[in-house]
Amino acid sequence: MDTVMSKVIFINPSYLQTYGSNQAGIANPVYPVLGLAALAASARGAGHDPEILDLSYRRYDPDELRSHIIKGGYDAVGITATTPLINQARDISFLVKDISQDILVLAGGAHPSSLPMETIMESALDAVVVGEGDLTIVDLLDRKPMADIPGICWPMATRR
Repeated sequence: MDTVMSKVIFINPSYLQTYGSNQAGIANPVYPVLGLAALAASARGAGHDPEILDLSYRRYDPDELRSHIIKGGYDAVGITATTPLINQARDISFLVKDISQDILVLAGGAHPSSLPMETIMESALDAVVVGEGDLTIVDLLDRKPMADIPGICWPMATRR
């Protein structure tokens, strides 16, 4: 099976409204999301073209994000989320599907891994990666059939 290179962006949502809106936020410095770096490395190693967009230190601006995704011409969008950030991840999934139903939209991280079915049902995600995703992401970007990919949860019925 020949695979086509996918252009993928991995998004770390904005922490400002959630983690940075109180004095405790001052004591919590922003660190790079190493999980997204690992996913990007796996994707690049398999011949895909990854980018990381770290919004953690920036205010969430849906219009700016929409413009970035349109200009980038991405085939796939991956979003990481903790429970306090899941609403933003859900909103990003709908924003991306509003741009194009053909963009593969994925989520992973603590919340989606803990509640994969709930995360799928409350979003426009194509799949949730449960647990470590550095191998799973390559299968998804290679567009293997979801039924053949271990470690994911996806809606059985298509939204199209």
